[in-house]
Amino acid sequence: MAPELFGRLAAEVPALIGVKVPGGDDSWYARMAAAVGGRLAVFVAGHTLATGRARGAAGAYSNIACLRPEGAVR
Repeated sequence: MAPELFGRLAAEVPALIGVKVPGGDDSWYARMAAAVGGRLAVFVAGHTLATGRARGAAGAYSNIACLRPEGAVR
């Protein structure tokens, strides 16, 4: 989804407080920041957390645990 659609969703669904997305390049993060204006927490895949946080992501979700949940439990 385009960042602008996330902005529209944030405006129309006040109960929506965060989204899990794959992230993107610098342009994508700039567009997302402009579109959501701090109304949504943006979570990116765990392996992109360092660069995502530097670009404005609020945190990460574990895409690795989704691939192999029993490994995450161990």
